[in-house]
Amino acid sequence: MNKIKIKLYIGIILSIILLCVNGNAIEDQTIIIIDPGHGGINQGIKIINQDEKTLTLKLSHILTKKFPPPYRIVITRSDDYNLSLSARAARANHAGGHVFISLHWGSAQYTSIFYYQNKPKAIFPVNPELDITSETQGLILWKTLQKRHLDASLQLADQIQNRFEHAKISGAPLVVLEGVDMPAVLIECRSLQKSEDMNAFLHTLADKLALSVKTFLLK
Repeated sequence: MNKIKIKLYIGIILSIILLCVNGNAIEDQTIIIIDPGHGGINQGIKIINQDEKTLTLKLSHILTKKFPPPYRIVITRSDDYNLSLSARAARANHAGGHVFISLHWGSAQYTSIFYYQNKPKAIFPVNPELDITSETQGLILWKTLQKRHLDASLQLADQIQNRFEHAKISGAPLVVLEGVDMPAVLIECRSLQKSEDMNAFLHTLADKLALSVKTFLLK
């Protein structure tokens, strides 16, 4: 066997080994899906002269930096554009995520944490801020992918609640969560006071959320 063939075989073997190593590395990654609420013409509410869509995107980018390898972050909306609720779920599922966090903002002085719960729409007011379905009417029994993850989603909500003062957990038939095939919650961050520093507030939020998710994944 000449030297050229030997080098060729060695190159093939090394390539196979490299593919196997990279494949295992990808399989070992924990994928966190971050969903910045709103976007494009869907601005959300105003928080100290800033649109909700802008703050959720800022928080998403900060939160991304809190998850070094072996975590991998997938953001459903990476810029200021509108994205349907079904598209957000589809992107999360296609990425094979292990956890889904949808970020929103509220006007209350406490943080609200929502998980998907199969409740009749009639119980809830139409609330575009929380993306509660308005596409169907009457009493509806939801049959969705999220059903298989309800216990885990509630556990994730509990972990987040433990790190936020006066945080409240609620179940609701949120469209953005119903088709997500992994533990999933929607966070509605509390309102800011004008005296609070926005950047510091966002970093504190990101620290608490990251610690909550990491703790949940270890259990």
